[in-house]
Amino acid sequence: MSQSDLSHIISLEAVNMAREKQEIELIFEKPISAGTTFTIGIVPQKNSRYAGVYLFGVTAFPRGENLQMQHENITVDNQNR
Repeated sequence: MSQSDLSHIISLEAVNMAREKQEIELIFEKPISAGTTFTIGIVPQKNSRYAGVYLFGVTAFPRGENLQMQHENITVDNQNR
């Protein structure tokens, strides 16, 4: 990672995992401005035994009183294992 890349790292306040629910919660140190595009990389602990199409959901909750969550679905095609 170059020095210029380091200036764009977003710090996390906490990372919580709930294996039984298959959830990962990321709490950012500072609020992220609306319209900001960023990437979160997740690496599996092991590959799935089965080929197929996997669906992941991402839900964002802003801080504050007038909460309006945003949800996106992401599909991963693991057919060609």
